[in-house]
Amino acid sequence: MNLNKKKYSYLLTLLLGLFFLLFQFFEYSLLDFRFSDRVYGRIFFFITGFHGLHVLLGLLFLLINYFIFIKNNFVVNHHLSLEFSIIY
Repeated sequence: MNLNKKKYSYLLTLLLGLFFLLFQFFEYSLLDFRFSDRVYGRIFFFITGFHGLHVLLGLLFLLINYFIFIKNNFVVNHHLSLEFSIIY
């Protein structure tokens, strides 16, 4: 796989994460219930909110690594930030 294909694949990953967050916020605006609507509303927003936060943080980690990748600062023995973001 050549370098340009890897960059496009990485950008596609970032774009899909961004689309997920946008669709989640769009879904929140269309819901008929709120956080204060009994237990279901609380559980729904709690679980989906934490998942959205997880995706947002992962997206930020991957974005930072993308800029490192563009600058060609990854070397064989020094790429822990990429591994940690992938594990996260």
